[in-house]
Amino acid sequence: MDFIFLRYCCNLVESLFAKSIFVQLFFNVVCLSIARVETVMKLGNAADTIRFGSFTFAQAAHIFVLCLPGQRLLNHSEEVYNAACEAMWYIFPKKCHNLYKFLLARTLVFSKITAFKVATMSMKTFLAVNTFYRDSFYTMLRLYIILL
Repeated sequence: MDFIFLRYCCNLVESLFAKSIFVQLFFNVVCLSIARVETVMKLGNAADTIRFGSFTFAQAAHIFVLCLPGQRLLNHSEEVYNAACEAMWYIFPKKCHNLYKFLLARTLVFSKITAFKVATMSMKTFLAVNTFYRDSFYTMLRLYIILL
């Protein structure tokens, strides 16, 4: 019963907040890009570097906070699947074997929160965004140093 209610709540959250999460993620990525470019451009001024650097950190933290509930939901879905697989199905009554097959089939589909069906909100998404911007930041930094 708890699993059915959780599935209902997940679908409700997904339908209500998918567009909102997408817009938040989009603007966070845009602000993160601008802040990292400004951080590199203002390397000569310590106050501006700290200001834009802290803004960059805040944007990355906000993306982390957006991705964390989705990761927790994925982890919980995986725990339900593992619990279903570890059940001692062979001691169930014969009438329950078909129900157990349905349970296994249903737990194969993990619950997830997506940003408008474009990106799954998880630590994998957070890591992909940060890896991309970390690499581009170092590239911009190297170009800035070469041009000086």
